Amino acid sequence: MAKEQKRRHKDKNLPDVDTKLLAALKLVRKEFAQKASVPAFVVFSDATLTDMSRRKPTTKDELLEVSGVGEVKYKRYGEAFMETIRKLK
Repeated sequence: MAKEQKRRHKDKNLPDVDTKLLAALKLVRKEFAQKASVPAFVVFSDATLTDMSRRKPTTKDELLEVSGVGEVKYKRYGEAFMETIRKLK
């Protein structure tokens, strides 16, 4: 049981997540969501933004490797998110 708790605790701490970048990506997502009058998760899920903040993609191919990003979302939002990543990288 203690091992399970440690595993869950370890997963929550994800040291490779850039928290400053993650916060910035959430702001970009919020702007898109508000403009489209949709919930933020429709733009990108928290899991997708977390993966983005780890990988820090700056090219189309790199962004398409992020979980939750496909061609449609790349075309719709990709450049704005990569611009944010470039500024904070």
